[in-house]
Amino acid sequence: MSDNRFINTGILYFLDTIIMATTGWIYWIVVSKFTLTSEIGQATIVFSLVTTIAVLTQLGLEYPLLKESSHNRSKILGTTIIIELTITTISIPFILYVMNFVYGKSLHGFDSITIVMLFLYQIGFVLRSLLLGISAVKKVLFVDVIGNALRFASGCVLVIMGFGALGIILSFLLQYLVVAAVMFVIIKKSFDLKLGSFQYTKDIIRDGLINTPAKLSRLFIISLSIVLLGSFGIRSSAIGVFYIALNISLMAGGFASSIAYMSIPASSISKTDLSSKSLRIGLSLTSPLIVALLIAPKQILALIGPEYSSAATVLMILAVSILPYSIVMNTISKFNNLHKSKELVIIGSLQILTFLIAFWLLVPQYETLGAAFAFLIGFAISAIPSMLWSERILIRSVFIPSISIVAGGLAGYTLNYIIGLNIILTVLVSIIVTISVVLGLRSTSIAEIVQILEGIIRKDNVNK
Repeated sequence: MSDNRFINTGILYFLDTIIMATTGWIYWIVVSKFTLTSEIGQATIVFSLVTTIAVLTQLGLEYPLLKESSHNRSKILGTTIIIELTITTISIPFILYVMNFVYGKSLHGFDSITIVMLFLYQIGFVLRSLLLGISAVKKVLFVDVIGNALRFASGCVLVIMGFGALGIILSFLLQYLVVAAVMFVIIKKSFDLKLGSFQYTKDIIRDGLINTPAKLSRLFIISLSIVLLGSFGIRSSAIGVFYIALNISLMAGGFASSIAYMSIPASSISKTDLSSKSLRIGLSLTSPLIVALLIAPKQILALIGPEYSSAATVLMILAVSILPYSIVMNTISKFNNLHKSKELVIIGSLQILTFLIAFWLLVPQYETLGAAFAFLIGFAISAIPSMLWSERILIRSVFIPSISIVAGGLAGYTLNYIIGLNIILTVLVSIIVTISVVLGLRSTSIAEIVQILEGIIRKDNVNK
């Protein structure tokens, strides 16, 4: 694998994430035009239940999948499929309890289809992680586009025909089925379905469990925060605005985290930890996005709708949290590469604990602004040991992008304050200053950026 190959695949993975998020959002907007809100509510409960149970039962298995896929192709597929299906089977009584006793009549008749969806989702999760592990990101992107297109087409047709919630759920079922089937056909050419030894299975489960706190911390911080805001009596409209601001910041931060994610299989193949380079490139290319969010948060939110501009301050705080979030994500990759189990558990646990404490202390008084600060505190506190346990080169990788963000932000605010420059020109100047500092202090170079772009355009030569 070439030196910049994992950067290329990381950018493609980020593109896949953006496409999935954007099309998913558009899907719900479109189908909501053709059916009742009660039907939408039923479908979203089923979808949320499937995804939540899936994340909980996946443990942190994507990390051993990313690391092992290039070395143990004869047994990793069969072993992880059995592990995942076994854990999912154990969760079925809980699913039935929630559907029949928590939601009762509102989800009556959806039991079987929900369970089938969950199993297909989990199979797709294993196959996707293995394809990412051999850097077949373009194939993952291709399959995801097909799956999303089928869900969109079938969902609209079924809802228009009057199937309501059932039609929406069936469209997701079709998507999961097609994605799993196509990925299996692709992956069968490179992997066998043999089972590993008992010790090998134990090692895979252990590796997954070690990464569970870090994975669950993201679930709690991102997904659970929306639920928790409601429990504090925050207005649904304010929660909706916060959700949009949160997703914008996650998209910007997803650039660096995607590159960090794809550095794991690259490090496994090269037997060299590439997380320092991942952090350097990721933050260098993310810093202009952070500056744009800091300079024009109100205008960016207004592009979605004028009512969302009220979350400008929230978005600014969330934009600042992208920096420690990127550090933590790269450190998780580093410690996976270096097999530092204790550090992984501590960082994940610390992230959850500090977020929850800050959330409970700040939200009652400051509402969604308090939630944004809880995000920043959770990531910042967990970033401290991440930096302390890493080598000194990581400090330079963080320092230069941080300086560039400060320089770009100061340039933008100064111009806006002194001469009242047009906001578009202000953002443009801020981005130029930020990029100039990144290039001037040699965090990256124009030649390196061109090389990365050329690598994305070239045909994806997957390791076979």
